[in-house]
Amino acid sequence: GDTFVRANSLTSLGAPSDGGVAWVTYGPATWGINGNQAYIVSVTGAGDNVAIRLSGSATIDHTIDLLYRSGSNIGAVVRAQSDTYCVEVSPPTTPGTGWTVYSKVAGGYTLEATLVGPSVVDGTTYTTRVTVSGSTLTAYVGGVSIGTCTITQSTNAGSTGVGMRQDSGSSTTRFGNQVWV
Repeated sequence: GDTFVRANSLTSLGAPSDGGVAWVTYGPATWGINGNQAYIVSVTGAGDNVAIRLSGSATIDHTIDLLYRSGSNIGAVVRAQSDTYCVEVSPPTTPGTGWTVYSKVAGGYTLEATLVGPSVVDGTTYTTRVTVSGSTLTAYVGGVSIGTCTITQSTNAGSTGVGMRQDSGSSTTRFGNQVWV
């Protein structure tokens, strides 16, 4: 995992706190560290911005703290190869709508499920856990299961990357402590 406890940076995510594999970033954004949290410093175009690390196992148990900002399209990423091949679990961009699970293959999205989770509040951090075993994904928010779904896209089945994603939304969105086993 990575706690992001290190010096602030406007240019990179730096070396992971566990000393493991470095972060790989995709998309038009520059990622950085501020106050022991990851964030997008700047964006030079439209698109999905993803930062991933290899977990080493296709059976995934990934937890991330997501600081939600109104209108931001953020989420946890599992089974990732890049920004165009991954599975994304995201809080609603509009309060009152469901948390979503999308498979992304060659840049195209397939909605796998809409899960009933807590309504989101601007400025609130949500501890989001995603487990994947075989084609079964289960999502948790605040330690409570919000649902299980079957990932129908098999292209990403052997991918071991985990991480975070954000479209070119609020620069005040933050990503905190990440743990995976």
